[in-house]
Amino acid sequence: WAIVRAGLIERATLAGSRKLVVLGSAVFAAVITPSTDPWSMLLVLGPMLLLYEVGLVLCRAAERSRERVARDLD
Repeated sequence: WAIVRAGLIERATLAGSRKLVVLGSAVFAAVITPSTDPWSMLLVLGPMLLLYEVGLVLCRAAERSRERVARDLD
């Protein structure tokens, strides 16, 4: 959210790389999960993906507010 708000990256770029984020998060969850069962991995993966999606929603809100400010200044 902060990097989109600062204008360093666009939300569309983050949303476009969703497949890579899911894959990378799954690999990360598999590596850090202490056991080998898939349920533990899903319990780690789920919150990470949820936070990513919430971040995308917040990015959209930041873009809308930036557009609104730009429109008000014109």
